[in-house]
Amino acid sequence: MNKQPFFSIGIPVYNTAKWVGDCIDSILAQNFDDFELICVDDGSTDNSVDILNAYAAKDSRISVITRENDGPSSARNALLKAAQGKYIYLIDSDDTMCENVLPQAYAKIVEDNYPDILQMGLTKDHTFKGNRTVYDWMPQAPFTPAEYANPPLTNDEYAIQMWVDNKVRAEASSKFIKNEFISRNGITYQAVYYAREDADFAFRLLRKAKTVSILPVSAFVYYLPREGSISTVFSYKTIKSIICHYDDFYNNLEFWNLSDKYRALAESKKTEIYSLYRNFLFDLIESGKSREEILRTAEMVEKLAGSKIKKLPLPKGASGIICLMFRIIGIKNTISLWHSYLKSKGVINN
Repeated sequence: MNKQPFFSIGIPVYNTAKWVGDCIDSILAQNFDDFELICVDDGSTDNSVDILNAYAAKDSRISVITRENDGPSSARNALLKAAQGKYIYLIDSDDTMCENVLPQAYAKIVEDNYPDILQMGLTKDHTFKGNRTVYDWMPQAPFTPAEYANPPLTNDEYAIQMWVDNKVRAEASSKFIKNEFISRNGITYQAVYYAREDADFAFRLLRKAKTVSILPVSAFVYYLPREGSISTVFSYKTIKSIICHYDDFYNNLEFWNLSDKYRALAESKKTEIYSLYRNFLFDLIESGKSREEILRTAEMVEKLAGSKIKKLPLPKGASGIICLMFRIIGIKNTISLWHSYLKSKGVINN
């Protein structure tokens, strides 16, 4: 019988032949050998699976699962089901693990008596419109339900507080999670979400976790944009999934164990969320999406905004004028007029 590995590292793969080799190499270069590496090819149409099989042929720790395309949440659930290690770590195939993450994570997990979750930092390498920015995010203490407040918070209140205070990241690749904790609580990804599935999963973890440790070291480099990456493709499908996640989240809050204070705290985040997806509408227009897709997306954002639209500060410049029009004639009507204007000026073609 094979010895149980300490880490199960999972990589969901879909058409990332350009980068998946770098991802795997960053894992194999760790100064730590006690892991299994499971790759799930989610119906790639490029040569990703050939690359995966070539690595598996050279290293017995690597296994490959091939399947028809069923989306990122379903692929991650396949990884969770296959994982045999004591701790699970998931990383996207177009990202890379930082140097010596595994030995540091192992030492911290043992030192803290095997917590349910080890939250680490991340490095974001973001290129947008020709401009590149690189920055780090690191977790900060205190970081357990019992330690965060006196009297201690309920786990549901704790999850809200961590979200509001930006003390936890949605990205799965910033966390090492105890396998037994996941299986005991039946925590899975929700396949209904095409995007923002990590945020939903993070809430599910925090609502059950009793022990959460932090290690202020970057676990991985998160590259944006990558051509074809869900994280960077502005589309109706992506934004629909994101807004669906927030709709479900706020509709389900009535079943959470929250005081009035924490219900109000969660409600206060709606304005910030609306602001983010309002800005996505401008990116949709600039990306050359069809008028129909843009207006369908605008309709969803308008529904998400509700009365919060009038409380949001107006940005400067032309965007501020457009956002003022949002308040007066509605988001969908404004976007329709703005799209027609840009098309008449030859800025966009469809």
